[in-house]
Amino acid sequence: MPKSGYFISYYTNETDVTIYLDNIVLSHRSGPLLQESDTYAFGGGIDALEIRSFGRAENKYGYNGKEKQSDLGLEWLDYGARMYDAQVGRWGVIDNLSENYASAS
Repeated sequence: MPKSGYFISYYTNETDVTIYLDNIVLSHRSGPLLQESDTYAFGGGIDALEIRSFGRAENKYGYNGKEKQSDLGLEWLDYGARMYDAQVGRWGVIDNLSENYASAS
């Protein structure tokens, strides 16, 4: 749970037998740290601060929850219609809908 509060749990019994629940214990166990990634302001990774568990697959979803494309070593982030280069803080192509939202730019 991210903060203090209440934990509500519901149980259903789909049988004809009456069930009694006694001595229910809720415990919290923290798992191992699998990966920690730090980024610069525009999403570029700080490799010196990155922590990754040995033998685990890399989490490709990082900055803003977007998938990192490692093809050809470009390390671009896939935003769907456009690709974002976090090393320079720029988009790889022009937004297709930019003419519709000229007042926003």
